[in-house]
Amino acid sequence: MNRIKKGIFKALNFCGYHINYKAYKIRPNGIITSRKKVKKPLYVEFLGIRAVGKSTVLLKLMESHNRYVDYELFAKHYPSLPRVLKKGVLENPFYQNIVRDQIEKLMDDDNVLPTDKAFLIGTYFDKMHSDLQLRMYNKNYIVLTDEGIFKHFYKSIYELYNNKEGEDILKEQCRDRMYIHCYNSPEKIVEQIQERGRTKALNIVYKNKSYDELIEICEEGYEDERKMINLLKKIGVPVLEINTSEAIQKNADQVDEFILRYQQEK
Repeated sequence: MNRIKKGIFKALNFCGYHINYKAYKIRPNGIITSRKKVKKPLYVEFLGIRAVGKSTVLLKLMESHNRYVDYELFAKHYPSLPRVLKKGVLENPFYQNIVRDQIEKLMDDDNVLPTDKAFLIGTYFDKMHSDLQLRMYNKNYIVLTDEGIFKHFYKSIYELYNNKEGEDILKEQCRDRMYIHCYNSPEKIVEQIQERGRTKALNIVYKNKSYDELIEICEEGYEDERKMINLLKKIGVPVLEINTSEAIQKNADQVDEFILRYQQEK
């Protein structure tokens, strides 16, 4: 191995990534190894309208049990070659189809500013990249996320794959995955949106909207999500639905029990 490669590996080791020089494999450091490994890797995506409380339940689950790994932690300790993932995304028809459809929808939406459209399009590849990274590298963990591709592309996924041929493709895409659908009343969600707006910038979807407009967005979003959830259930993908108006710990325990039962039955 030449000096340049050794220098790169030493720099990565200094940053916390432990390199096996001979195998060129990146191993996670002590932070992620404090999370329990499993024999059956699983990707758990939390779904629900923005501000419904997905992150709150996810964080409580992480806090209560050491068998779960947040995607951000997983990505940090399992960095991968950008060229490999870019090639994988470009060659995957599922990713290409949903992004193409999503961009067409976005371009036709006159309610979204051009600058916001540019920002959103820039995030699409990142979501594909993250999804493929988990598919390629997760061998030992139950990974959680509330920023997966189904959250961002559920309309396109439903419209493109709600047919016999599409259902088979979707089922394969959902292999070793489960979905936690979080819901609440539109009024409660709008209350949480307005509370967030007092301390931080709102999501593009909610910016400069009246109370009635926010209620309508939440109602329409729930109806669209319900179609996607019903499709996932139809093709046999494990889905748990939780009401975020209930106690946070209760919901976290429900999710934990659902995951453990699935792992035992799998």
